[in-house]
Amino acid sequence: MSGDQEALDSWWAPIDEAVLEALAEAHGRLTLTAIAVRVGISEDAARSVVAMLAEQGKVRIALVELVVSRPPLAVAPPRGYGSSVSSEERADLRRAP
Repeated sequence: MSGDQEALDSWWAPIDEAVLEALAEAHGRLTLTAIAVRVGISEDAARSVVAMLAEQGKVRIALVELVVSRPPLAVAPPRGYGSSVSSEERADLRRAP
């Protein structure tokens, strides 16, 4: 690791630790807005820190939520879907999320 990288890592370390501590206190789940408020950084900074922590394997980003309710989209059948697919496999495909 270069000296510049070490300096950058040490600069971010207190912020990384504050984000990890905030997550631990909240039982592992917070919005980016809540992280930003608890740590005292902007939401964009929280997004960057969380992305870096995820890249390092320290956190996992696990939820993307649809804000506006809408009906499910029609999905084209998978390639090769047809007579070579059993009726049980078709039923499984229909139930798949």
